Amino acid sequence: MAAESAGIHVVDVSDPASPVLLGSTPTRGASSNAADLLVRGSRAYVADGAFNLGGAKVIDFSDPSTPFVVGESSNAFGLSSLDLDGAFALGADYFYVNAVPIFNVEVEPPLFNSVLDFRALPDARDDNGMGVVARDGLVYLAGDRRNVYRFGAAGDSALYIGRYVLLEEINNVPRPPSVVLTSPVEGASIRERRTLSLRADATDDVRVDSVRFLVNGQVVATDFDAPFGHDFLVSEGVSPLTIVAEADDLAGNRATSEPVVVTVLPDGAPVVRILAPVSGAVLRAGRTRQVTAHASDDVQVVRVDFFVGDVLAASRTAPPYRFNLVPSIEVTSLSLTAVARDDAGQTATSEAVVVQVEPTEPPIVRILEPHDGDRVSAGDSVRFVVGATDDVAISQVRYLVDGVAVETHCCEPFEVTFQVGSGATEVRLVAEATDSSGQTRRSAEVVLTVIGEPTGENVLEGRVLDDEGAPVAGAEVECRASFGVLFGLTGPAGTFRIPYQSASAVPVLCLARFTTSAGELRRAISWPREVAPRALRRWVISGPSPLCCMARTRPRLPRG
Repeated sequence: MAAESAGIHVVDVSDPASPVLLGSTPTRGASSNAADLLVRGSRAYVADGAFNLGGAKVIDFSDPSTPFVVGESSNAFGLSSLDLDGAFALGADYFYVNAVPIFNVEVEPPLFNSVLDFRALPDARDDNGMGVVARDGLVYLAGDRRNVYRFGAAGDSALYIGRYVLLEEINNVPRPPSVVLTSPVEGASIRERRTLSLRADATDDVRVDSVRFLVNGQVVATDFDAPFGHDFLVSEGVSPLTIVAEADDLAGNRATSEPVVVTVLPDGAPVVRILAPVSGAVLRAGRTRQVTAHASDDVQVVRVDFFVGDVLAASRTAPPYRFNLVPSIEVTSLSLTAVARDDAGQTATSEAVVVQVEPTEPPIVRILEPHDGDRVSAGDSVRFVVGATDDVAISQVRYLVDGVAVETHCCEPFEVTFQVGSGATEVRLVAEATDSSGQTRRSAEVVLTVIGEPTGENVLEGRVLDDEGAPVAGAEVECRASFGVLFGLTGPAGTFRIPYQSASAVPVLCLARFTTSAGELRRAISWPREVAPRALRRWVISGPSPLCCMARTRPRLPRG
């Protein structure tokens, strides 16, 4: 009898009321799982495995007290039942869905022969084989979706019926599979650290169970499904590789392909050279010049470093390999090299490219407006216009009024407006230009003469502040009164002075407008106040933005 994990028992049942255990044997050691058996003479044919891996076992119990296993198939099955038909045993199997594996049990060990497959039926289900019977060329397979043994059916079962013809193997000679290596081919070569594609074609009269790939006698991969293949990473070293494929069928037969020898080539260092500029080229100090390199490797370039002399100037991890160089005015020549590194850490250095560096001329700068000797009055708004050129590029222009920079511009137009302060007899203007090389040059000085203030003329004075209470330079100020509309600009301290003439007291309304560093236009308006000649007035400007001003009026007196 089949006793599952206990293997099989030989029992004397001559007295049904008192059966006697005569002997036992495991079918597969600690992994025994005898699910069913049939007896022919003094031999028992056991279905071993069920929902575990197992196979067909043959037990000799001619001595009932010491039964023993005399033959077994491979353990690639999950047999739950067997039936005998001549020299063959037909099985119900857990792993062969809707199929009946067939074994030749007249040879030792039992030889897996073929499969009766019901899977192609239009109404076939994913059933576990539970029981099988073979009669007169017909096989009956009981399957169930949920159970793994034929007893304990849950009502979700099916019956499959098939016809078969037994073809005897000639002289019981096993038929092994055939296998051929299709990749690589004999005489092929590959560089170390690259991937070698291993591919094989294998066939069998029943089914190929697996294909193993061996490199220099060592198994590197086993593939259970066609197409059979593996991607093998060639290690570092230049020893030749001998490739073999081995195919096993379900009966345990094995075939070996013809060996293929592959030559392994050494992995070379990268190659790198500078394409531009060429040796002897002349570069202008302060002017941008692109440095370009070409790098290649038999596997992969991972980085290119650019050096100017011994200093790392730039690194690139992917093409195009280039960077922008701006020569300094402090050098007369430069040595350029490129270093390429591959994925193995090997490096190569290009030939040095030596270029000459020509110094640039300092910028040319002059004041276009106003002119030396021009006469202005205190409180006047004066346009300060500068012309600046360079053989490379102008980086900035500074406007100096009496030695103090009132503003700095990076690009054209180079022009500002400033207001002449009171109490001075002259104003000195200087423009300072700086080029992209850092060279600086100042213009000739322009001196303006400040003339006296006419009697009877009054001045509106005030200050424009931003949201934080800081003075705003360059704000446009507009004051309106019955004597007209007056305009002015705030100076560096945010103050403005606008002269006017009036013989009587008049109401004055002042407005201010400027643009913030963020590009926002801000406006504000003062409270209207009445001003009179030679009288001091103060008021606060308020408006849409929290801008405020303090302003006053006072008479302008003649000098002396």
